[in-house]
This record gives sequence, structure tokens and C-alpha cells, in this order.
Amino acid sequence: MDKLQGKRILLTGASGKVGIPMSERLVRDDNEVWGIARFTDPARRQRLDDMGVHTRAVDLLEPDFSQLPDNFDHVIHLGGDVCQGDETGIFMPNGKSFMLANQVNGIGTGKLMSRFRNAESCLVVSTTGVFKQRDADKYDQPEVEDGLLGPFHDDAPQYSASKNAQEVIARFCAEEFGLPTMIARLGCQVSSIENGLVAGYIGAINAGMPFPGFHTDRPCVYQYIHDDDIYDHVPGLLSIASTKPETLNWTGAEVVDIRDVANHIGKRIGRDNIEFVADPWGLMCTISDTSKLIELVGPCKLDWKESMDRVVDELMPECPRI
Repeated sequence: MDKLQGKRILLTGASGKVGIPMSERLVRDDNEVWGIARFTDPARRQRLDDMGVHTRAVDLLEPDFSQLPDNFDHVIHLGGDVCQGDETGIFMPNGKSFMLANQVNGIGTGKLMSRFRNAESCLVVSTTGVFKQRDADKYDQPEVEDGLLGPFHDDAPQYSASKNAQEVIARFCAEEFGLPTMIARLGCQVSSIENGLVAGYIGAINAGMPFPGFHTDRPCVYQYIHDDDIYDHVPGLLSIASTKPETLNWTGAEVVDIRDVANHIGKRIGRDNIEFVADPWGLMCTISDTSKLIELVGPCKLDWKESMDRVVDELMPECPRI
């Protein structure tokens, strides 16, 4: 499957950081998109309505799907209980109870897949945050899909646990209901969405704030994937959906020091003298092995610099490329 076009698609988490740009691209390719979320921000819902998305308010804690069509070609499941960013968009753990997180991410996924079991395929979007945080001396060793799982952050263990539960329940539902499913663990999204990770970088750098650029015992490294690569991968991910689902690490292959990212953005926007400080939140991403993704779906087309440049181009068009 090279492209999604002319399909009826159910997108959960439609008002989120991945959901809005995903919706925009799906509608642009002439798909009939139904977007569900809690829609706590009316402006986000209006934004989707204006795109042509059919929005319905659904809470995965106690989902009511009665206002949705019975049949969809594909289900793309982005929604769930997540860790939020602070007011600048920089990550900050936001813990909730294990019971609530499992009810939404785990059981909510099961209810969704049960209700729409007649779909041609289902993409369940998990997170690279399911991997246990690596020790300092092993921070740069990539983790394969069946590697060690556990909390990626001490202050948000319920998030990792509930996404692990989601994956298990998705596997059960795929086989039990005969719903071809793909489980993809999404990495660090690069997007021009206003409350996204990179928008937070740009805002902090432009404001001259001290930038969390390293840890006390290791570099601060990430793997990034741009919205364009996320969308371009979706047809391939759906095409290999199975009742015995594959699980793929879904992110860019490049391992990048965040100081290089910040310096690149700083040069673009005229803020060269960035003060780097130790990461106060201790967010230490586990590096993911992407060889299976590349083999089955294909590599990311955009390198990290082009990805960052596209965001700056959109958010600060007055800043020329270097």
C-alpha cells in the first residue's frame, strides 16, 4: 500500500500533537476521516472541523461509540493517557494512577478494537517509552523490539506500564477478533504543532532560557521522526498488519545529541549563545534499533537537520536557512 486515498478512517486522539497533522494529511489525500478525542480544547475540535474531519467526543475511559459509523477501512489508534509537557512544550512527567492509565491505554484499546473488529486493519501506536531506562554506561546501545521493558522515567512508571498493557491487549484482540493489527512504538515527533517538542525547543531558545542539554552522567541523545515521515510510513505499517501483529520501533535511525539540535535551531533564529544546563527532569531516552522498521517499511526520508529546518521554516519563516 503506497498511499491512503479514498478510505474511511477512524483516528483516535485526533486533537493531539500527532493527531492534528495526521488528520490534515489524511483529509488532503481525499480520505473520509472520523476523529475522536475528549476535545477538552474547543479550538482544537474547531480546527479539525474546519479541515473536514468528522469529529465526535469519545472518552476511552468509558467509550461511547454510538455516534460513529459501524464500518471503517482502517483504524489508527493514537489516543490515550499520556505524559504532558509544561507550558513551554518541554517534557515534564505528569503522573496519574496506574489504574486510570491502564483503564484508558489498555482496556480502552481493547474496547476500541472489539467495536471496530471488522476494519481491514488497525494501527496501534505505542511508544518507545516502553523500554526500561538504560544505565549510563549503556545509554548508546540500541534496544531491539523484544528488549527489556520497564519505566523510562521514575516519575512516570504508570505510562510505560499502561502502554505495555496496551500492546498485550492489542495482540490478544488482533487474534481473538481476527483484526489485522500493527503495533508501532513512536519516537520523538518533529512537528510544527504549537505545543510540540520542537516548538518548545524553539520557544525556549528564542526566549534565551537555559536549555536542558545534558545529564550529569551521560549525553542527552534522541532519535527524531518528522510528521512527514510519520505519515509516509502509515500505509506501509497498515499493509503488514496481521492477526499476529509485528511490533516495530517507529522513529529515525540517527542518534542526535540535543545540544547539536539546539545549536542548529539557535543559528537559524539568531540565538547563538545558548546556555546549556543539566536536564532538571532527568529524561533519558532509550535508543531504539530501527533495522526492522527499515526492512519492513522503509527508512525515514528526512534527516534530523531537514526535519528541524522544516519546523523553523513554518513557525519562524522570517529566519532564512543557513
